[in-house]
Amino acid sequence: MFNLEREIGKWKKSLRKNPSLEDGYIEEIEQHLRDSIEANLNMGIEEKAAFKEAVKIVGEGTQLSSEYYKSVTTNKFSARPSWQAPWWMPVMLWNYLKVALRNFNRYKGYSFINIAGLGIGITCSVLVLIYVLHLLSFDAYHTDVDRLYRVGLNIKTNLGTTGYALSVPPLASKLKSDFPQVEETARIFYFNNKRAIKNKDDLFYEDGFVYADNEIFNVLTIPFIAGDPQNALVNPFSLVIPERISNKLFGEESALHKTINLDGFDYKVTGVIKDPPSNTHLPFDLFISMHDLRNPPWMQDWTWPGMFTYVKLKPNVNVADFEKSIINLIEASINSKSSITDKKHELFLQPVREIYLSTPLEYEANPGNPALVGLLITVGAFILLIACFNYINLVTARMIKRSKEVGMRKVLGAKRTQLFWQFLNESFFMTSFAFFIGLLILYMLFPFFQELTGVNIEPSTLFGWKYIAWLILLLLTITIISGFYPSFTLSSYSPTKALKNNPKFGFKGNSLRRVLVISQFVMSIILIFCTIVMSDQFGFMKNKNLGFNNERKLILNVYEMSSLTTNSESIKGKLLEIPSIKEVAVLSNVPGKGIGSLTTKGTGENASKEHMMYYNFVDYQFIDSYRIGLVEGRNFIANSMKDILESCLINESAANTFGWTPQKAIGKKIITGLRGTTKEIIGVVDNFHYRGVQYKIEPLVIEYDPTMFTTISVTLTNDDIPNSIENIKKTWSSIFPNKPFEYFFLDELWNELYETEENTKRILNIFTSLSIVIAAIGLFGLVAFIAENRKKEIGLRKVMGCSTKGVMMLMVWQFIKWIIISNVIAIPTAYYFMNKWLQDFPSRINIEPWIIAATFTISVLVAAITVLYQSIRAALGNPIEALKYE
Repeated sequence: MFNLEREIGKWKKSLRKNPSLEDGYIEEIEQHLRDSIEANLNMGIEEKAAFKEAVKIVGEGTQLSSEYYKSVTTNKFSARPSWQAPWWMPVMLWNYLKVALRNFNRYKGYSFINIAGLGIGITCSVLVLIYVLHLLSFDAYHTDVDRLYRVGLNIKTNLGTTGYALSVPPLASKLKSDFPQVEETARIFYFNNKRAIKNKDDLFYEDGFVYADNEIFNVLTIPFIAGDPQNALVNPFSLVIPERISNKLFGEESALHKTINLDGFDYKVTGVIKDPPSNTHLPFDLFISMHDLRNPPWMQDWTWPGMFTYVKLKPNVNVADFEKSIINLIEASINSKSSITDKKHELFLQPVREIYLSTPLEYEANPGNPALVGLLITVGAFILLIACFNYINLVTARMIKRSKEVGMRKVLGAKRTQLFWQFLNESFFMTSFAFFIGLLILYMLFPFFQELTGVNIEPSTLFGWKYIAWLILLLLTITIISGFYPSFTLSSYSPTKALKNNPKFGFKGNSLRRVLVISQFVMSIILIFCTIVMSDQFGFMKNKNLGFNNERKLILNVYEMSSLTTNSESIKGKLLEIPSIKEVAVLSNVPGKGIGSLTTKGTGENASKEHMMYYNFVDYQFIDSYRIGLVEGRNFIANSMKDILESCLINESAANTFGWTPQKAIGKKIITGLRGTTKEIIGVVDNFHYRGVQYKIEPLVIEYDPTMFTTISVTLTNDDIPNSIENIKKTWSSIFPNKPFEYFFLDELWNELYETEENTKRILNIFTSLSIVIAAIGLFGLVAFIAENRKKEIGLRKVMGCSTKGVMMLMVWQFIKWIIISNVIAIPTAYYFMNKWLQDFPSRINIEPWIIAATFTISVLVAAITVLYQSIRAALGNPIEALKYE
């Protein structure tokens, strides 16, 4: 039976569910409803129909509250009530977001710590991601890159195997003519890749010159702006230049078919190409026709590794089978010419896309650091995990504060899966906000990042689909790592346990929290240890005695042999007239600048021995000027034709290679590699570092050969560098009027040799510091929360007579012991891996006890300082306030 008052009560109850209607408004609306019902009854309508008609006029509960909100809201853009979800968001997600924001507002300090730690960790992770993706993108831009290979060469002797990025000159034509799997081949020869360019009044040096086969444009992707790539290098004295040189010389005019003078010879511009991208293993962009070499005899030499050789295979070729078919191709060609040696030549294929991050070979044009990708990924993962562990620690520590919320929700009917998704969504919202903060920090730090790494990436590139996909994946990964366990644990509370007045979700019982804190500091301590070892190793390399004097050595490059071949003594005499010049030596290349290796054969009882040895060509003043020690024998005699034609020096390593002591090596004869001339060894020099300290000191032959001189080495007597350079420049202009004046200091060159190591050290220093900061931030927040939860315990201890110092030590020791455990785990682990890393250096440090002590001290101090503030605050608190009844 219809009951009017009961139905009005239900209708009124629906109004009370809406927070926009206060009790006074509800009473007023109810009166309107009753007036309408009474009017309907007076018209003779029965009660049920009168009620329904009145509700239609006055309105339902949800309709009334929304209309009322529209009439009183000050929001000019939306009349949506604040409790209603936007049209584009599910209602439950909207509810989860509101709960997350309430918790954020309630625990501002802990939320800030969470977001700060996650934000910094995300910034570091994204930076690592950008850098790693850049390193992995090298040479990916080439068309058909999966079919492009460079042919490398392993030369095996009884002393070991040496890998060369170069292979022999005749190989390319042999591969194309005899192997149907090959679609195209091309060679690049980068001897003397710096040339003097003269165009009208412009005179300057430019890097990046190489001789190339015209087929190189069919193998590698080198986009042409002007000219025909099919015949750009077909004729001698043809030149292909990049856009940057075209703009520099001709501005907006077309450079095609114009003439450019290189080292006194006129070249016709037959093509203009786009500037090469930064992610290439081949940093050359000025191409000269291979025909300009005029086919010298060494172009048919099957034993001399002198050119890059590239192959483009046909589709669906079995690369492994093809590599096996060519592995002994050089050996077969050598034996067919009846040239028997004790060396073995083996060819191998390098995918072009993998060259940059492969182990660098001899004569690599742009060597990368293959270990850097693994190092960066490890460091980035460590920092990300430390940040996520911070989040887990603080959320689980805060569980006790939300236990009653979980209990009430379960009592009211919430299922565990609903609670799990609620807390996981809260984690997602928090992570997303931290992600936004991290990307904001990244944007501000991006110029510094580019300067630090030397990576030239436009910020707009980060909006490409590849980066966005990785960022989304990273966001989801962080959400799962940081949010799964807290969500799982919070949702698992039983209602009876959660609603107790003093639920036991305390700190002492949570072993996971200890594991997370220890794990955080294990990773930070490993990074600290690795940073100290790397810094010490790189410092050792930079400060190691090189075996020669590189101080006050000003180096002048002529880049042309003919000038110094006949006039070197005259040029030296003019330079020595400058009062600030003490010594002048002439040579093919200074130590550290890069020298070549050639086949060297023994004679007599060593006639069967043949080795690859490095060569440098110097005058008689080089040994004295560079203070290189003579172990045995004598130096070259000035202008002695006998020494020029018949004598040489070797280093101790070369003597050992042939099985001689320095004393027995004197008077022995070898067949040198440049011209196959038999020369007598007149002296053995110390094993000085003619390459970077990163490399083992290999056998070296030193010849007195004026035809190879391209460099002038000047030793200055004082520190008045600017005046000395000005005087040298005037003398240079009188000697070489058509050559730009260019110089560098040898000690600066040697510092640049360690640029890769220095960059690695700087990156690791920054990331290690950030990992410590993130771990300290998390520890600070955790200690603050634990101190608050133990407030009554601390108060009781103080009432029972415990001193302030005792309370502080109690708090500090609780965390310091975990840091000690972290050191026990981390230091042996880091020691093992760093000891293996050091084995790659021929000159290396030993991991001394002070490194272990420094690592331990830094980690304990960071933890102690972080914990101390909150410990003092807790210890100085008023016990009466802590123990009062709540």
